[in-house]
Amino acid sequence: MLYSSHHFSDTFALSMRKSCQSDIDTKTSINLTAMPGAGVTFFLRTLAQNNPHNFIFINSYEMQEFTRESFYGQLGTKLGLQPDNSSSLEQISLALSLKAQNAENLIIVCNRLDRLSAILDQNFFDNLRFLRDASRNKISMIFVSSQPLIEVAGHNIKEFASLVSKTTYFSGYSDNDLLEIFASSDIPDVDSKALSLAGGHHLLLQVLLRCQNLDNPLSDPMVELVIKDLYLGLSVKRRKILETSIIKGSKPIDQYLIDAGYIRDNIGHYEAFTPLLADYVKSLGKQYLPLKEKRLFKILLLHKGMITTKETICDSVWRENDGIVSDWALNALVYRLRRHSAFDSQRYSIESRKGEGYILFDHN
Repeated sequence: MLYSSHHFSDTFALSMRKSCQSDIDTKTSINLTAMPGAGVTFFLRTLAQNNPHNFIFINSYEMQEFTRESFYGQLGTKLGLQPDNSSSLEQISLALSLKAQNAENLIIVCNRLDRLSAILDQNFFDNLRFLRDASRNKISMIFVSSQPLIEVAGHNIKEFASLVSKTTYFSGYSDNDLLEIFASSDIPDVDSKALSLAGGHHLLLQVLLRCQNLDNPLSDPMVELVIKDLYLGLSVKRRKILETSIIKGSKPIDQYLIDAGYIRDNIGHYEAFTPLLADYVKSLGKQYLPLKEKRLFKILLLHKGMITTKETICDSVWRENDGIVSDWALNALVYRLRRHSAFDSQRYSIESRKGEGYILFDHN
């Protein structure tokens, strides 16, 4: 439910609340983008808490089927129409118009609209504009999604952009915000280590509070599942960029990862919003290191701090070829290992010794 008897403090999610309130005041429809499980509903409550009757909350999680009929049926029900999905667009439009007469603003919130990607076509956006225009000077819409809807809209970008003029990112809560959320749920005592590991993510903190081993939280299946879902929720391309940024501590080339809160800037060093995501990504990197790079790293690690001769490397890496390989192939392999996202360049470095071999240094 969007509404709650609990009223959050004036400082709760203050900056984000001011931004969204400004959009509401100017009747700007926005796409509010956040990580799955971040807890955006609590933020929406703070917007609605002073004027709850001005908010209409459409929740994709309450739909048995992701269809237009389910969407319009839920909207009609929230407006007091028959709950049998039989209300026409004209009836819904009239109900919106009547509701808007006694309201300064009327906000339609659509939670996780990206889950309805199969119906996000030109006709759907045209219908939403029709409903908004029932009282254009009073109605605005907030579409909550885990990725920018302009990406989900595909070839219907033009139609989407004519309805939603702004993408706003929700990058997570402060520790004080999370403490306030859990205090409102009658959980006044929150473990400080769990709070730190959560990184402002509501669902992650929930499962961490139930975790029996906060020294190794990824050993808990529920904690691992939340982290895994966040990772797999990204496209393959974004996962690769995320991995590179985490391993190298560099700024990701995709601004979305920063805006949505996956990666944070720590005084010029970029890191995952929680060390649990970093640990998970690094474990995947070690698992998927290609065979030759894995052999090279293993033999260098065995002789770390000392010169590993070219002959030793070739015999270990190219054992199927009796260690016969060109200098060019060896140099190229070392280069690939250095550049691989699974290679922890913050911890290890590889130096070449001309005519002799290579040295792996462990800086921990």
